[in-house]
Amino acid sequence: MIKVINLYKKIEKKIVLNGLNLHVQKGKITVITGLSGSGKSILLKTIVGLVKPDSGKVIVDGEDISTLRGAKLINFRKKIGFLFQGGALFDSLSVFDNVAFPLREHTKLSKKEIESKVMHELQEVGLADSVNKLPSELSGGMNKRAALARALILNPDCLLLDEPATGLDPVMAKIIYDMIDKISTKGITVLMISHNLQAVSRIADFIAMICRGQIIEYNIPDKFFTSENPIVQQFISGRAHGPIGLNMGD
Repeated sequence: MIKVINLYKKIEKKIVLNGLNLHVQKGKITVITGLSGSGKSILLKTIVGLVKPDSGKVIVDGEDISTLRGAKLINFRKKIGFLFQGGALFDSLSVFDNVAFPLREHTKLSKKEIESKVMHELQEVGLADSVNKLPSELSGGMNKRAALARALILNPDCLLLDEPATGLDPVMAKIIYDMIDKISTKGITVLMISHNLQAVSRIADFIAMICRGQIIEYNIPDKFFTSENPIVQQFISGRAHGPIGLNMGD
């Protein structure tokens, strides 16, 4: 579904992506992990076309997104649902209007059709009773679920999630992960950033770790956790001593 080929990106003077390669299999859940500042969010934004790479290619469903401009890029983005780390809901819009926004912007559906689709998605994430609330009136978990409903409203082929459960209590985090697992059973390809490896390992098909701008480990969960790479093992265990130093993250 997604092929990232020899991707380079420098921000100011820092090389964030350093010849990164990654293949994301269609219909599977792939989790990206790594130190803070290792380039995970930049990778997701590059895949969706929000950040332009310095060199390299991102091919999504056979299409090189670096060649897309204008209407073609907009149409491409309709195929991808994106959940930002903070949810990125519009503060002045209700939950209903936040979820309806992509439909109003990118489709010619009638008011009744939009209402039906929005209510269906909100029912799926358990927010059917919160349609008139503003983001400031939502809990952290409700905010994430509303953002997830908005990311799914255009029926995307691929879903990119930047720390979908960060800041949530363990119960709410499990609810979010269960929703993501259910979404993947519909054939949607999921690429998700997470530091909570123990929680996501039960739903992940593959786990990849970024370090120094490259993928240093990519495997099924069982083999990822038993990797012989000392950087991976230090990251998993959270040990203070090892190959990971202060200069490898932020």
